[in-house]
Amino acid sequence: MNSKFSLNRFLHNDRLVMIFSLILAVVVWAVVVYGPSNEQERTISGVPVTVTLGDYAAETLGMRIVEGQNMTASVKVYGRRSVIEQLTAQDILLTADTTSVISPGTYSDLTVKATKNGKLSDYEILSVDPAVAGITCDIWTEKLIEVQVQINGIVSADTAKYQIGTPVVSSDAMEDKSIRISGPKSELDTVASVVAVVSDETELSETKVFDATLKALDVNGNTADIKNCSMNSENASVRVTVPVLFYRKVTLSYQLTNAPAAYASAQNLVTFTPSSLELWGTEPVIESFEKQLGTLCTFDFDKLSPSNLHQTLSLTVPESLKVIGGVQEITAKINLGAVRSRTLSAQLTDSNTTFVNCPAGVSVSLMENTLNSITVCGPANVINKLKASDLQIAVDVKGDAALGQRTLVARVTLPNYPNVWVYYGEAAAGYNLLTTVTAK
Repeated sequence: MNSKFSLNRFLHNDRLVMIFSLILAVVVWAVVVYGPSNEQERTISGVPVTVTLGDYAAETLGMRIVEGQNMTASVKVYGRRSVIEQLTAQDILLTADTTSVISPGTYSDLTVKATKNGKLSDYEILSVDPAVAGITCDIWTEKLIEVQVQINGIVSADTAKYQIGTPVVSSDAMEDKSIRISGPKSELDTVASVVAVVSDETELSETKVFDATLKALDVNGNTADIKNCSMNSENASVRVTVPVLFYRKVTLSYQLTNAPAAYASAQNLVTFTPSSLELWGTEPVIESFEKQLGTLCTFDFDKLSPSNLHQTLSLTVPESLKVIGGVQEITAKINLGAVRSRTLSAQLTDSNTTFVNCPAGVSVSLMENTLNSITVCGPANVINKLKASDLQIAVDVKGDAALGQRTLVARVTLPNYPNVWVYYGEAAAGYNLLTTVTAK
């Protein structure tokens, strides 16, 4: 009879009773928690609300959401406890109805719709809080604005010696001298200018480069509110070069080319008005400008005639150079006294025509007999005495041994008249002659 179950013996076995109680407790707990009749409500917080503009607003009008795209809501759900407790924010999709959004502005009553988004579906969505979404949208546009410079704290170390020149701003994000800003039209419309602000305060005696920050300003010079806009420079450095200008007084001087012997070493042959220029600029810019003046103030007798002995010379002043008084041109007077011109013609003969720079092994002959319309210039009393026989013609072969018909340049001189020259015109440096070059 020992094998028969004895309730009395079981109840007095503490170990068996403990195991049985534990199993029974787990079964009861599972029935209570997961039983089909056990249902509950639960609120899931922090569910993102998806806000997407329709095709007309987004594509046709080019609108974007400025505020309200990061909204979240709480969702109340109901169902079996075993399902409800597994739900997360990712299992529910909230979307705002934007069909009424067809123009820029603020919309505060867009209905939020909730749908099931996960594998679990055996539950109900009771409510969404808040049940409406608010957004602000605007047309997205862009502006290309020239960047100015603000260097209020930078001054000259010695105003008698130095001046602060025009600062130059540079950045990889800039397009030429401008910066591109994109964002809501309502914000961009408030931007009147963009400045590169240098916050350093210092005295300069030489050119220096500073880091700068770009700032958008409104029409009153205050910082514009463009929190929803972006500049190309957000990830690029902005540098401002502040040049220091030096003072230099340049006395104008002249050079002569192709001058006849009587004038080659003459003093004060050209006088200028003004006679000097006072400049503020960097040393390289001043030196470059002085070279330009040297070219501008070079006078070629090949191009001088009685009609252009008074000349107005226009200056090309770089932006970074300051000319005191704002001088833009100078006048030059070539002091040759009473000169006049006269036209002569010369028969080309062996006695008055020579070939220069003629290479060995070739022979040159003229295909023309006369050189017409030779304009000679000089003092009036000398010009009246000139004869065609006073002219000497030198034909330059230029060391070129090419055979056949060739056009060569001839220059005319008057050896016995050191104060007379030949005027060839503004673009020429001699007269063209048709010749034949043959082998000897």
